Amino acid sequence: MTQEVAEAIEDAVRLCGHIAPAAQQIGILGAMACEWVERGEGRHPTRPKTKLYANFAERIRRAQGENVLRRIKRIEKSAEGGTIIAKRTMTKPTRAIGPDGYPIMETITEERYQEPQWNADTWFLERFDPERWGRRLVQVEGDVGGDKHLHLHFDLKNLTDEELTQLKALVGKARLTLPAMQGSDNGANSPGSLPPADA
Repeated sequence: MTQEVAEAIEDAVRLCGHIAPAAQQIGILGAMACEWVERGEGRHPTRPKTKLYANFAERIRRAQGENVLRRIKRIEKSAEGGTIIAKRTMTKPTRAIGPDGYPIMETITEERYQEPQWNADTWFLERFDPERWGRRLVQVEGDVGGDKHLHLHFDLKNLTDEELTQLKALVGKARLTLPAMQGSDNGANSPGSLPPADA
C-alpha cells in the first residue's frame, strides 16, 4: 500500500462512507482494503498490526466520521428549511421618469424557500435511538376457528394517548397475546399488554 493509494481511498471513503466501494473506485479489491483496516486495528487473525496500517485505519475512521457528519448536517438543514428552491428576477418600470424621458426601471427578485421538513428529524431520531424513538409496532397472529388464521401488523405511532388506552382495553378484552413493544424505556411492557399511553 502506497501513500498515494491510501490517500485516494481516504478521499473516496469521505465521499461514500464505505471502504470496499471506495477502494474499488480506484482499482483496489474491496476485500484487500478491508484487510488493511483489520491489520491496522489489530483484528486480523494471522497478520500483525503495523504502524503503516494503523495510520491507514485511523484515517479511514476519520473519513467515515466526516461522511456521517456531512450527511447529518444536510438532514438538519432540511429540517430547518429556508433553503432557496426557486428564484426569479424581473425588471419593471417605476412611476419615476428619468432624464431621457423614459420610466426608470427597477429590478425585483422573488425567492421561494423550502419549508421545514419535520420528517427529516423523525428519520434521524428513529435511527439514532430506535429503542426510544423507533416506530411502535405490533404483530398479532392466531387461529380464529376452522382453517382460518389471523395475521395483523400494526404501526401505533400515529395513535393518540386516548386511542392507545382504548386499544389496550380492547386487546385485554380479546385476550390477545402481544409481544413487547418498541419505544418503552421502563421495561413495563410484557406479553399481552400495550405500552403506557405516554411511552
